Amino acid sequence: TEESELAAGLVGFLGVLPEALAADVIGAVPAIEADLDRWQLGASYDLGAAKLFAQYGQNKFDVDGGGSAKAKFYQLGAAVPVTAQGTVLASFANHKVDDTDVKLRDFTVAYDHALSKRTSAYAAFKSVRVKAEGDKETLNTFAVGVKHAF
Repeated sequence: TEESELAAGLVGFLGVLPEALAADVIGAVPAIEADLDRWQLGASYDLGAAKLFAQYGQNKFDVDGGGSAKAKFYQLGAAVPVTAQGTVLASFANHKVDDTDVKLRDFTVAYDHALSKRTSAYAAFKSVRVKAEGDKETLNTFAVGVKHAF
């Protein structure tokens, strides 16, 4: 299978609301033997006391040998400064595969603390719930670390 990827993006401003549109076509996804087309639209708005984020998109898989699946998703998030160096981040996302009962929901909450202009320490908790064919499973993850922007 030939592997290739084409991506494009557009960022603009509608009044005071920045928005972004991204689309890409991946020629092949070897792990699942499928072609993937996807697009997403995102926007953010800075309220001053908090910054809000939203995105909506779709992934379409054309499986080698026949068949296809389309998954739609949305995500809502916020970043709220709580101190001069600290920000609380929260995000909720929902994914649904069309014509199936497969759903994925995840919730993330994190704290990011600036140590310098380019370095910060963080702690995060993420809970992912997957529902498929009547079964539900939840995976919880906790992470801590230091990040540095180069």
